[in-house]
Amino acid sequence: MNPVDYNSHHWNLQSVNINYKVPTAPNVQTNSDNVYSVDKTIGNNQRIIETKPPTAPIFSEVENKKDRATVINTRMTKEALCKRAIALDASSAPAYIDLARLLNKGGSTTILEDGTTMTKTQLCKRAIYLDPNFALAYSTLGHLLLKGESTTLKNGVRMTREELLKKAMSLFIRSIDLDPNDAKAYIGLATIVPLEGVTLENGVRMITNELFKKAIDLDPSNANTYLFFGRHLVDSTFFNKTQIMTGIQLIKRAIDLDPSNSDAYCALGIRLSKGESITFENGTRMTRIQLIKRAIALTPNCSVLYSNLAAYVPAGKSTTLENGTRMTRIQLIKRAIALDPSNETNKISLRKIEASERAAALKAEAKCLIL
Repeated sequence: MNPVDYNSHHWNLQSVNINYKVPTAPNVQTNSDNVYSVDKTIGNNQRIIETKPPTAPIFSEVENKKDRATVINTRMTKEALCKRAIALDASSAPAYIDLARLLNKGGSTTILEDGTTMTKTQLCKRAIYLDPNFALAYSTLGHLLLKGESTTLKNGVRMTREELLKKAMSLFIRSIDLDPNDAKAYIGLATIVPLEGVTLENGVRMITNELFKKAIDLDPSNANTYLFFGRHLVDSTFFNKTQIMTGIQLIKRAIDLDPSNSDAYCALGIRLSKGESITFENGTRMTRIQLIKRAIALTPNCSVLYSNLAAYVPAGKSTTLENGTRMTRIQLIKRAIALDPSNETNKISLRKIEASERAAALKAEAKCLIL
């Protein structure tokens, strides 16, 4: 059982709300307490949705022309916020994509507030139907399909994985042409371009590394750019023409910028060797197991994180999560299956682990009898 980087082809929720047809799109914000809010920019104003105690009105709207101030009194998960955004505005394409991308970290279906059950694929198709020029919707749907596989959109058009990614690529390129300083468009393009690179509308040809570096030049504080670049990078690269950085160093930089980025902890954890550790700018030193545990603490409903942690727990041993819960390998895998029952790999792993531990127990019992 090998650990996997569960979100290696997808953006983190905090950077995916990008509607390239309408420049102002919904965003999900987080504060230092990991409490989330949803806001929607409309022109020069912002409509900020505030969660209130159950006894008060659930939502209220505030306009703020300068600050991105958010007042939060009730904790909500990211998934719950996306569902509430859809309930408030069923025509919000980015909300469906945010929810679909959250499901990439766990189960394959979700139930909206109105009782509708939707799969990841259906959420992506709904977003494309609502906004046919939403680049991220095409790339997200494309990554859900296998090579050569196709799907039918809500308008009846059938598209293969390759056609979906090509469509997304053309929309990202168009966005860069309209705004050469759109860092997020460079990130989106970098995640889907072929090895030979891509030619922008101004005739400039760029490969993946160059697109990532351009995005960082435009927005050096975006943690996810470093994360995606680090995932992509196999060897070290010249960074900013003077500094050499490896993939691990880039992902570490993402965590230094955003200590609440669970994707980055997972990506870094599976890249460290047994016994290896890494020290962050705040002085915290963590091993690969501690990194995965931190990711679970930040995203407790992500199935892949539990199976990843199980891969590092020795047979017959257990490990303690950050919340104090002690779990064996079998319990970790069972938790992963409970969160994502459609994952057959976890079910196979469970059967293998159970068989292995039964064999070890029988061997130990036989040895005791001989003695």
